[in-house]
Amino acid sequence: MSQQSPSLEIAPAVEIYYDPDFDLWPTSSAVPGAHISLSGDLTDEQIGSVIHAGLHWFYYDDEQHPAATIEEYLGRAANREAEGTEIVVWGGPAFADTSTGVTMMPGCCVAFGERDEVYDFLAGRSAFAYLGHSPDTGLAIDADQILITQHDDEDRVLATIECPRDQLDAALAVMESEIEAFLAALPAWTTRHVPNHATALIEAITEGLRLSALIEKETP
Repeated sequence: MSQQSPSLEIAPAVEIYYDPDFDLWPTSSAVPGAHISLSGDLTDEQIGSVIHAGLHWFYYDDEQHPAATIEEYLGRAANREAEGTEIVVWGGPAFADTSTGVTMMPGCCVAFGERDEVYDFLAGRSAFAYLGHSPDTGLAIDADQILITQHDDEDRVLATIECPRDQLDAALAVMESEIEAFLAALPAWTTRHVPNHATALIEAITEGLRLSALIEKETP
């Protein structure tokens, strides 16, 4: 590997659920496959879209009837443990080299909490980090350099980013801080839009966004 040192940024990108008829709280206009990068500076509509992306599994009943009220919608989510379900938010790290403009969005079928595979790979606990498919993003380590490569379904290289390991570690730390900033903004949003369900909603979204190790650490 070369000693190329791009300006690496990693954004926590959540895939937004495309549901143009949803109107129980403000949401952003979205198209299938769109993402929103978490931060503490999102609009009410963007926050609403992220929340619906995480909870939309509970919006429809078994017969695909949408919830008619916030109470019905969030009541279904609150009953998730009895139903044997959990919060799943699609998305994960979005890599960007700001010096070249190369970007790599999360692939399909990867849950936000699965980004712990990146940390397992970097710590040597795993030989592979799953970051979704179509496209497929992979990480490789050579000495103190990291190579990030994205392939299409026919294994053709779509993009590459190379950077020092410490730059990747710093970018991951920024990504985690943006997630925490988003979670810190939730109480004010819930006060404005779902005041009677604030605690349950915050717990549910936190469950879907944080690493499982952090959830377990905070559980008595």
